[in-house]
Amino acid sequence: MFVLILGVALSAACGETVIITPGGGDALGSGVSGRPGSFPISLEEIAVEADVIARVNLLGVSTSTDIWQMDDTEGFEDDPEYPGADAARYVGTLDYRFRVAEYLKGTGDIEVVARVRDFSHYFGHPTSEQAQANANQMLADRNGSWDRHEAIVFLQDRGRWTAYPLESGEYEFGYAVTESGEDGYTITSPDRKKWLPAVSISSSGRMSGQAHANPSYYLDAPGSSSGGISGQSDSASTITLTDIRAKIDALEEEIAAGDGSQAFRDCVQYKYFWKRSTDRRIEKNGGTYPYRTYSGEIGSGLPAGTQALAGPQLVESSGDLTLRSGDADLFTAPLPVGDILTTRPLPAGEYRFFYFYRGPEVVPCNGHPIEWETDDEVILTVTAPEGTVHEAFFDPISSGSAVGYFGTGDALINPSFELGDGSEVTIESLAHQGRRITVKISPYNSLEGLVMDFIALDGTTTLTLKAGTAIHKSNERTLAWLPYDAPWREGDQLMLRLRPEAGPVFEQDSYSIEVPESTSTWSYIGKVRATDQDVGDAVGYRIISGNANRWFDVDLNYGDILLMEKLDYETRSSYELTVEARGQDGKTDTATVTVNVTDVAE
Repeated sequence: MFVLILGVALSAACGETVIITPGGGDALGSGVSGRPGSFPISLEEIAVEADVIARVNLLGVSTSTDIWQMDDTEGFEDDPEYPGADAARYVGTLDYRFRVAEYLKGTGDIEVVARVRDFSHYFGHPTSEQAQANANQMLADRNGSWDRHEAIVFLQDRGRWTAYPLESGEYEFGYAVTESGEDGYTITSPDRKKWLPAVSISSSGRMSGQAHANPSYYLDAPGSSSGGISGQSDSASTITLTDIRAKIDALEEEIAAGDGSQAFRDCVQYKYFWKRSTDRRIEKNGGTYPYRTYSGEIGSGLPAGTQALAGPQLVESSGDLTLRSGDADLFTAPLPVGDILTTRPLPAGEYRFFYFYRGPEVVPCNGHPIEWETDDEVILTVTAPEGTVHEAFFDPISSGSAVGYFGTGDALINPSFELGDGSEVTIESLAHQGRRITVKISPYNSLEGLVMDFIALDGTTTLTLKAGTAIHKSNERTLAWLPYDAPWREGDQLMLRLRPEAGPVFEQDSYSIEVPESTSTWSYIGKVRATDQDVGDAVGYRIISGNANRWFDVDLNYGDILLMEKLDYETRSSYELTVEARGQDGKTDTATVTVNVTDVAE
């Protein structure tokens, strides 16, 4: 055993112990704690994490070893130092024995043991002898300058690492790294200061609290450049016992205001953890928060539920996800995937909002930093089909017996737009009453050659109005259509699209048909199809070339190709026809139909 009593050393063969005795000078260590860019954990975070906070005097320090039975293999298989599942490993420890003067949080015995583990080797040591050697080194390297000072210590009664279970009466204190000399518990720790020594001690060596009604405690080691524990309201490196009590009481009141669950208590701790993490990101980014932007592009008029953007973050179904600000009400992002989906067909334009996810750990106490709410900005560009003149949201409302847009309000978003020649057009009203749809527009003739499509939530065009088929009243600047029976109702969510008249378009530019020469006349041998974007427009078909002898015909309404004359492979093996599709507005499209005759053995 190695024992240090007032500077006298005695050697033995077992573990090592340092006995702390009263008296002695007021020597203070001058080691600099803190690393460039490190963020010490706030006093609040350490306090809410602790199960026990106590005013103590150190009685002694001893060394020992722990067995770590590693049973979690995930993520370690490729590590060359990984010892394998269920491998018993050893770690060295320092056991601090304190006498308690006062419990500021929690309760316990008058003496407690706080354990510090060697964290030099993540997977521990293969033998207890190696672990003991590390423990001895920790004891030799530790700074004893604060041993005779009363201190405030922050302890946990459950192991931070489940691989290191605590015995009854033991507390978790922190860790030490023998190679670097860093630790995660003393006043010289770069970030986790869980041992705050009193500024002074009495000459008799009694606990300073007996000599001072409101003693002060260091928040950082004198001479340090790390700035003390974060989260303080001023730059002082000390804090009084009264202020520590006030902080602990405020935390307990905050926790008591919740539902009393462990989840709520953990949430309060996470609140301070994420605040520290956020402050660090701000410092690393030169004083501003590093907001992120995600961009995407989709077509206009697509049905509700269209994926606008894959989820920018990996999220869990147990968390909380909201879209905020700007155009957020036009989108949704259901968990667990978090993809951004549209809630209705969107007109062309740019849409901006914030994607805000918070994990389940901060939901109970609403403990996220305010910066998170605008952390991820989404910018979505919606593009209209080529040739589109204007698009707008149309959410009709009632006015008496009429339903639609009446010149004011948000029933029609963006009622004004420009034509290609730069002239401005304004839709002054758009409504139906009874069986009549009426549009009042300025200039009156600005819709000439255009159609209005009304697109429903499922992305289908439910109604198309052509200016050329309207009843025009120039003195009233109105266009009217008859008859339509309630094309929309109050509360509908539609999208209005103005575009040029489309005309029919074949589904294919060319068709190929094979016909055995033995096919009987008046047989249907194939089919062509064209559709007109203008809803309600019928399409007519005819063969306009390649059919001089009328070998073939096409059904006027359905596009079915009919064989009219007997075919002979030896006489002619192929025919090339041009079929025209014509809309009601006179617009046309053409397609090529190749008829290949196949030989039949006679």
